[in-house]
Amino acid sequence: MAAPMVVTAVQTHKIALRALLTELAEDAGVRNSVAVGAQLAVLFDGAMALATFAGDTDAALHARKAAQAVLAAEL
Repeated sequence: MAAPMVVTAVQTHKIALRALLTELAEDAGVRNSVAVGAQLAVLFDGAMALATFAGDTDAALHARKAAQAVLAAEL
């Protein structure tokens, strides 16, 4: 099990990232910035996990394309 200090740091980072993505979505004028922020956070984390643990060097490109689709659907 991870040390409580590590868990807290990761949780704080994830919350801050999601808040930033939500703010950016709102600034872009999307209809539901909270949902889009959450979706973008999942794409970000998924891309990071695939790149880190599976060595998928195209993960960020796939996440970017998916993020563009999410944003296009909400604009």
